[in-house]
Amino acid sequence: MKPDLSAHPTQTGGPELRSTPQPFAVSVEPNQGSPVVRVTGELDVATAPRLQQELQALSGSAPALVTLDLAETEFIDSTGLRAIVVAVKDLRASGGDLVVRSPSPSTARLLEISGLSAVVRVA
Repeated sequence: MKPDLSAHPTQTGGPELRSTPQPFAVSVEPNQGSPVVRVTGELDVATAPRLQQELQALSGSAPALVTLDLAETEFIDSTGLRAIVVAVKDLRASGGDLVVRSPSPSTARLLEISGLSAVVRVA
């Protein structure tokens, strides 16, 4: 059994890599008409459809703003990016918008390289 080293900082002060990824989860908090969607774990080809389903359900209720909290998202692939792009398109078509909150440095870099950070506000 491998130990979970995530709680132990490296000698340089940064966190150790986890030996196993966190389980994927999506939660939605209503937050007074501006829902917060929290994503935990890896957002990839296996899990992106679940996020897209949650975001599509929200766009149908036409919120003014949806916050996508990526603080606990460990990895995003192209299907995860696509789910975000589709959500932005759907929300804007219904008069709303999406903001990405608390991406990790690697996720923020991915958003920048993909050009998504020029389309979506990152906070």
